[in-house]
Amino acid sequence: LEEQIKTMFPDATTIRMDIDTVTKKNSHEDILNSFKKDGIDILIGTQMVVKGHDFPGVTLVGALAADLSLYAGDYRAAERTFQLLVQSSGRAGRGEKPGQVIIQTRDVNHYCWQYVKNGDYEGFYDYEIALRKRRRYPPFINLALLRISYPMDWADGPTQLARITALLRSESKGVTVLGPAPAPLPLLRGRRRFQCLLKAGDWQSIRALYAVLLPLASPPNLRI
Repeated sequence: LEEQIKTMFPDATTIRMDIDTVTKKNSHEDILNSFKKDGIDILIGTQMVVKGHDFPGVTLVGALAADLSLYAGDYRAAERTFQLLVQSSGRAGRGEKPGQVIIQTRDVNHYCWQYVKNGDYEGFYDYEIALRKRRRYPPFINLALLRISYPMDWADGPTQLARITALLRSESKGVTVLGPAPAPLPLLRGRRRFQCLLKAGDWQSIRALYAVLLPLASPPNLRI
């Protein structure tokens, strides 16, 4: 992105703020101060550039691939995307000059965008809370994440996973079990990783199910 912008706007001065450029002490503040005071035209950065900073001279904010966080496999994905984009939109037009915000998305019909576009907190809340109630997510239900992992070369791994799955089905009194399914990072540090979502009207039911499963763990091979 930085290279492309420099090609498109060769006369503009740019500065970048991401995990690779803020490795030194005070480098975060140095970059922001430089953007404010040194006549730099374009600041390129990750989410860290939008959190509560005041740039009176900024007249344009662009959010690229803004919908990536909508599909993060988390029931709060739309909420977090809404928060982030309303925050980033607030960086433009804070001074005397008006501001403009351009958001790039592949899914223009997602309900999140109409509320971001209008900065409509209450409208987004009303829609989102009704969705969570209908789909049985917090705050209307207790939700727990159960993680299961074993070494990728452990021959007994699939058998043990099947055993856990059978127990989840037979012992899930009062608990809705979604999974096991591969985790978002299905392979990490040589281990295969799976997860379940457990939903219940009370925590005690979830704790009771976990108590049944825990004796199956045999670290370091099988972790629950």
